[in-house]
Amino acid sequence: MNRRFLLSAAKLVLIFAACAQLPVLATPAAYATVTAYQQGTLCKYEAAGIQFMVPSGWELAISKDGDPTLSRQAGASYYVSSFGILPREAWSLTPEQQFSAAQEGALSSAKKDFKGMQMGKVEDFTQNGIRGRRQAFTGKFLGADTVGAIILLSAERPVIIYIQVNAGDFAKDSRTILDSIKKIEDR
Repeated sequence: MNRRFLLSAAKLVLIFAACAQLPVLATPAAYATVTAYQQGTLCKYEAAGIQFMVPSGWELAISKDGDPTLSRQAGASYYVSSFGILPREAWSLTPEQQFSAAQEGALSSAKKDFKGMQMGKVEDFTQNGIRGRRQAFTGKFLGADTVGAIILLSAERPVIIYIQVNAGDFAKDSRTILDSIKKIEDR
């Protein structure tokens, strides 16, 4: 079970590496701060200007570049969500262009690894005053039914969120995480 989860997490690193190969140059330094509370951990993704709540029992890892990744495993089921800022050169693109570039980078690897990948429609939405675009997908990953999403938030900096869920029932907690994303309050 852990092996499958670790392989999936490694695949996400490759997906974000593919995203880094967008036709733009360097990514700005990013950083995040965390504060523990009884109900979970507040993660302030400072470089993006957003914050979100990570429920108790979830893993929160901050990369050396300061980008957060959330995960949770229950038996053979897992949930992984990675956050990253689009490179500075992409900031002047329209949200539609940013989403297309991020989607192309993030999904190029996923399309090779997923069997029977089906893409949902691209939707515009607003999350606590932050505009965004998202697209869900489904398929088989390492033989398991998997769902996921690519989300681009037009926050202080354009933020891409890649989510991959292998079965399991993480709906309540994952909805809590996504619904809690908002602009950092104490700026």
